Amino acid sequence: ETELALSFDDGPDPDTTGAVLDLLRARGLRAVFFQVGWRLRRGDVATAQAIERRIVREGHIVGNHTINHAQLCSVDPELGRAEIVGARALLEQATAMPVPWFRTPYGARCPRVERLLAGLGLQHFHWDIDPQEWRGLGPKQTAHKVIGAIARLDGRGVLLMHDTKFATRFALAEVLRWIDAENVRRKKRGRPGIRIIGPDQVAAEQIAPTLGWLR
Repeated sequence: ETELALSFDDGPDPDTTGAVLDLLRARGLRAVFFQVGWRLRRGDVATAQAIERRIVREGHIVGNHTINHAQLCSVDPELGRAEIVGARALLEQATAMPVPWFRTPYGARCPRVERLLAGLGLQHFHWDIDPQEWRGLGPKQTAHKVIGAIARLDGRGVLLMHDTKFATRFALAEVLRWIDAENVRRKKRGRPGIRIIGPDQVAAEQIAPTLGWLR
């Protein structure tokens, strides 16, 4: 069976995140939103805070994406630490929940970032499919790239999109329609379908070794 986890970066965006949430809610899906702290300091802060409350209320998970989308492999290590710790504080205040999950901007991985994350007790939440719609791709192009990657996916994969882009909303809808149709086709052929898993399942799997030890 193919499993797909949904994740979105760079929000909360007052203009676009709500539409993504509407789509997920209509289908009963849950995702991880890796967010930047500056959106809770500048701009339409009240709307951003309301989006945070909605994200939690509808069963999604908020993750840390630094304050300013910092390139952690090039900034001073102390500044990098402040970017992570500061964002976590802002997000936890807005959501009234712990925010232990982290995704480094640009997927930047280097020895200094590994040391930084280890020192903070964090693990990087990577991805397998990234259409890079932030480069200016339209909805059709974005959906085409995602669908092609899912069609080739073997086992579990994490999809990365950006809830800050208008293209994402329409591309995601097209991707989900394709998954519905593809599951019908696979069922007719006697093949396992594509299952979208929630972050609650991922979290449960991560904590399973600890629960087993406690038992």
